[in-house]
Amino acid sequence: MPRTEPSAVGRHLRWVLPLVGAPVVYVIAMLGVSALAADAGPDPSLGVSLAGLLLLPVGFAAPLALAVVALVQGARVYRAARLRAGRLNRREREERDRQASAQHFADVAWQHAVQTAAALVRGERPATMAVWDVVPLPGEVFYADVPIGYARYYGTTVHYTQTSGLFVGSPAFVLAGLAGTAVANASARSAAQRQAADQWREHRTVRLVVSDRRLLVQRGGEWIWFHHTGASAVYPDPLRRGLVCQYPDTSPLMLQGDYAPFAAVVVLAATHGAQALREHPAMAPLATPADVPQLPSA
Repeated sequence: MPRTEPSAVGRHLRWVLPLVGAPVVYVIAMLGVSALAADAGPDPSLGVSLAGLLLLPVGFAAPLALAVVALVQGARVYRAARLRAGRLNRREREERDRQASAQHFADVAWQHAVQTAAALVRGERPATMAVWDVVPLPGEVFYADVPIGYARYYGTTVHYTQTSGLFVGSPAFVLAGLAGTAVANASARSAAQRQAADQWREHRTVRLVVSDRRLLVQRGGEWIWFHHTGASAVYPDPLRRGLVCQYPDTSPLMLQGDYAPFAAVVVLAATHGAQALREHPAMAPLATPADVPQLPSA
């Protein structure tokens, strides 16, 4: 069902009710304390005394909590009204501009992928660019030079330390000490096994250069590259802005970000032919150049 926005009255009730309730709760609690004191007389029972002791902190803590709720909700209502009126502070303006810039970059990247796919299907060469700090292969041309998310899939060796101890005392104390040591060692071993298992590692943002021959990644100041024709498997996922490539001589590569669909277009055309850009089920979203689809919700 579509989500409906609360009315103006409903929004203000979020802070008005706690604000009004604070003094009401205080007065009721104090009246209760006074009534208990009047009825108890000079020698109150234990139950009456406990009731009075409970009412006193409630009479002070509950109104204070309600006042805090009213303050927080009032601030939220005021901020929402200010945003609806377009009155932004500097931080909000910067965040709005950042989001607009990021959305513009995403739109440009998506249209670049769409246009490149269409050009390759027509048998045309996409627009090229110069990348001066990369030495091209003979006849190699470059299509993009962009930031992108990067990760590799592999296992590793993790070292861990086993603890031991000398326990002197009663049999129960020694057994407890040995059991605690065994549990600690088992926990450390399990953690090391989890860390060493095959998984996606090296998550970072890198510089990606896409050419007609390879993907070049500048990682930590060094260049590494992956030839399109050397891939053994390609898994494009433009809708989720992802691309995974497997190679027989190195660990799998994952690219994530706005330019992953473009990289997927170039790699898939190089490995499967340009017609695969129209036939591969995952590439269907790129066949409609009008709108940039939003990432699917988790």
